[in-house]
Amino acid sequence: MAVCMGHRPSPAARSRSRFVVPALAISLGCVLARQRWSPAADSNTHRGAFTEAVSFRRHGHSDAEYPRGPSIFRGESADEMIRWYQPPAREYSRRELIADRLVNFGGVTAALLAAPLLVLVSRAGGDSVVRQAGLCVHGLCMILMFSCSALFHYWAWDGSCQRFLLMLDHIGINSMIAGCYTPVMIHCRCYRLLLFVWACAVVGFVGETMLYIGWKQSVQLDEEVEGGVDVMFHHIRYLAMGWSVVGVWSEVMKYVSTRGKALMRLACNWLLLHFCECK
Repeated sequence: MAVCMGHRPSPAARSRSRFVVPALAISLGCVLARQRWSPAADSNTHRGAFTEAVSFRRHGHSDAEYPRGPSIFRGESADEMIRWYQPPAREYSRRELIADRLVNFGGVTAALLAAPLLVLVSRAGGDSVVRQAGLCVHGLCMILMFSCSALFHYWAWDGSCQRFLLMLDHIGINSMIAGCYTPVMIHCRCYRLLLFVWACAVVGFVGETMLYIGWKQSVQLDEEVEGGVDVMFHHIRYLAMGWSVVGVWSEVMKYVSTRGKALMRLACNWLLLHFCECK
């Protein structure tokens, strides 16, 4: 496997770079499968979406309309629109909801199969225990993200647990971002950046829990709920974690093969195209 420097690497260098591509490939797959707009993205403002959803939850409309949840597999047409997510999110067709379920539960299955395989291949290739541990963390975070996402989207119609599952979904996203960094940063020996990313993730874990507790107390006391703080908390944290690699980009590129660079370009171009289409 040729590295970006343009010459044939030594056996030690090949051993170090061999497992960067699998980690990047799995990370790319997670991004392609998971990246999507929030169900509340069709609202005029995040603040209005949050407060209206809380009001809807207080009156228990979703549970009254669908005590056991709307069926997405039984209906006259796959294009039939269903109220699956809390208002003011738009309704989704059965086809969209089925595709979403296949992606989420398919991702859980693929993650459960790929995570141990990745670690076994790393061990067979003679990687150090630290690098194997990094890939293990990556695999566990991948499983956690897909599992939390699958649970949230499966029960999003149920107002009694929707906010709790949304918290888990955000925790899963935090885990996946940090998990994607872990094997690559260990491989490139960028430990300070890895520490920063995981510090942001821990802040996210604690922050999401506190936001949920505050939301629950507000609902119980029938108080007005503010919807702007949590949105900014998500956006700033995700941007800081995702773009922090720019500071060590030149160092990372020394260890990434031509195939790995191609995967990175593919992921960036796909995300840009996706955002343009959504807007």
